[in-house]
Amino acid sequence: MGDEINVACCLDNIAFITENGEYEESGIPNFEEAIEIKERLNMKTELLNSYLNLAELYYESGRKTDARELLSRAKSLGEENEDQHVIAETMKYEARFLKGEGDFTSAMSLLEEVREYHQENGNKTELLGVLNDISSVYELMGNSKEALNMFKQITELSRSIFKEEQARSIAQLESSFEAREKLREINDLAEQNKRLRTVNEEISEKNNELQEMKAKLEEINKLLEKQAETDPLTGLLNHRKMKSVLDSEISRAERYETPLTMIMLDLDDFKSVNDSFGHLKGDELLADIGESIRSSIRKNDFAFRYGGEEFLILLPCADVEKASEFYSRMKRSLQEKLDIEVYFSAGARQWKGESSDEFISIVDKLLYEAKAKGKDRLEISEAAI
Repeated sequence: MGDEINVACCLDNIAFITENGEYEESGIPNFEEAIEIKERLNMKTELLNSYLNLAELYYESGRKTDARELLSRAKSLGEENEDQHVIAETMKYEARFLKGEGDFTSAMSLLEEVREYHQENGNKTELLGVLNDISSVYELMGNSKEALNMFKQITELSRSIFKEEQARSIAQLESSFEAREKLREINDLAEQNKRLRTVNEEISEKNNELQEMKAKLEEINKLLEKQAETDPLTGLLNHRKMKSVLDSEISRAERYETPLTMIMLDLDDFKSVNDSFGHLKGDELLADIGESIRSSIRKNDFAFRYGGEEFLILLPCADVEKASEFYSRMKRSLQEKLDIEVYFSAGARQWKGESSDEFISIVDKLLYEAKAKGKDRLEISEAAI
């Protein structure tokens, strides 16, 4: 058992050296192994710091769930032993995590509880660290007035701690020859307070960097989401996006009892374009058609590339007459823009209560009726008139 305790201590030391030295490895595996030994040997007193140290490393490495689970275990350990000091420590770490996530209100609430505990129990050194954390949160919240007020309290408390240490040192000097050592302890305390302020400034700077990185990631995610929903050739919405939009607009039309019309277009004899001018010209033509469709619809309309040279237009709050107007408008736009003649067959129908799949199937049949009747025409369902 003694050997295992020594192993656990060595693992803790290795973890600290790894994290604080210039090494690429992480100290996490060493802390995890040390905790496993301490839990097996029921070393409850030693477990607290290990839990907190590992939780902090987990959080910094992005393993937030694991970090919070360790804090929960540390808090349970404190509650089991009725140790309020342990509970306060876990709350302080939880507040730091919340601050890192931008939840300043929750972080401040926890820090105020910890502050009250240390004030009631006269734990001035621990209180100093908590006040620094509170000051940092106020700075991040942009509350410079409270941050300055907190800094004043930190300064007063630092002076108080310094005076108490100084008074104790003087009393000891009167009965011993350890004056140099005691003065060094006082200077170390002052230096420690200075380092604490420096660390708080570094943490604040890192948090700003993280916020900037988060904003950039959100921007990238929005761009990726848009790309995933858009057909790259035509710039129209793709088939993947169509189902969710159609279901949503059907629900809206049903709820507000407004018309909803669908028109499906198919480029007639597109194969002949590819055969005569080549596939690059065919792709260029589809891109021009996509642009023309986008310029012909209203802001609240939706246009999709249904597949190949086939397109689906959804017109909320519009009847089949509006669909016919769109068809004519788009044809004029293409005739003015394109250097080759193109023709479209189309089908249009107003929604009458069927499912989205049935709605598409009906309009698709109307499209093929238009092709069967000679192409380059719009076939409208009588049920929509």
